[in-house]
Amino acid sequence: MLASFSPGAVAAPHHFMAIAKPKLLVVVKERFWDCARGSSIRISLLLHQLSNDYEIELFCLRRLTPKDFEELRKNLPTGKLRFSLPAIWSPGIIGAALLRRLRHRPDTARPASSQPGNVKDWMISESLRRTLNKGSYAVVLCEYIWTAKFLNPATLDTMPADRWLDTHDIMHLRHASSQNVGITVKIPLALDEETKFFRDFSRLIAIQNEEAVILKQMAPGKEVVTIPVIPRVESSRFPRPPTFSTGAPCLLHVSSSGKIANHSLRWFLVHVWPAVIAARPDAQLHVLGSICNSFKNESLPNTIFHGFVENLAPYYQHAILSINPCLAGSGLKIKTVEALAYDQVVVTTPFGAQGIDPAPAKLMVREPDQFLQGVLQALEPLPIA
Repeated sequence: MLASFSPGAVAAPHHFMAIAKPKLLVVVKERFWDCARGSSIRISLLLHQLSNDYEIELFCLRRLTPKDFEELRKNLPTGKLRFSLPAIWSPGIIGAALLRRLRHRPDTARPASSQPGNVKDWMISESLRRTLNKGSYAVVLCEYIWTAKFLNPATLDTMPADRWLDTHDIMHLRHASSQNVGITVKIPLALDEETKFFRDFSRLIAIQNEEAVILKQMAPGKEVVTIPVIPRVESSRFPRPPTFSTGAPCLLHVSSSGKIANHSLRWFLVHVWPAVIAARPDAQLHVLGSICNSFKNESLPNTIFHGFVENLAPYYQHAILSINPCLAGSGLKIKTVEALAYDQVVVTTPFGAQGIDPAPAKLMVREPDQFLQGVLQALEPLPIA
């Protein structure tokens, strides 16, 4: 069945007795309370939506700092943290993990990357098994296919039949498009290998309808639902960031770091930005997010790298347009959606516009060889400061 997401209504309370919500355990890798990352925005919004119908508990595949705990409580106040990677593993977990590793025989029906590899993987898998034994969960939701490596027979035996996978991307398409533009993929995933990841799940969650159709073709026996991303946007007005030149057109690029993101921004800075400056000497490019770490030692004309910014709203509200020069990938580009939600003009590529249909008027989609013309067209009505 291919459908939009509907978790099902919780039974109405009988008389004055409140009926508890069913429990949902989320196996999450990303620091979803860090909304500088597109994938973090995705899982954060998804959990907020699911919290209307489920009591959410978290199995976090990270070692958390006190600041992380504080941010988690603010971002998802109703959620309960059941596990995060400890600073020191208990002897019981280590012993059980080593024993399970010795007894394990690889499952040839699943790709090697979807099975525990090193001792740490087995310790996490053992911790997940114990967490599942302690709780009474109606659903287990895994964020991204890479969490499937912790779902071996011992953990599957303790899991409910309702197992959901939030796919984020069609990974074999993402890897293929990366290789097409010269981006090295360490272990490229083929279509048949990715399909094997879906074996242990009852429901696959797509980020857009276009990918839901592909997932249904890849896994015809599975339920496929679409849960889109609709970013929450602050509506109040904010003062102009002091780094923005008064009267000059300020362009914005917000991104996390990653091979595709870094390659795409590098391409823009080398092949497009110098020509933009030649036509509009007053133009500024402001880059926000962890992608700045890859450019921190560089000094480029009319370009300011801000790094992580706590509140993006002032930058979106006072920029004249956003760019997303994405040259590869799959999945909905959340930063494109976010910029549009701030009523920004967005110049992007067909990769950056995937899943946004129908395209709004402020979305300017250009092939890479026409990207410069798209940016200049967006700046054309503006007088030079």
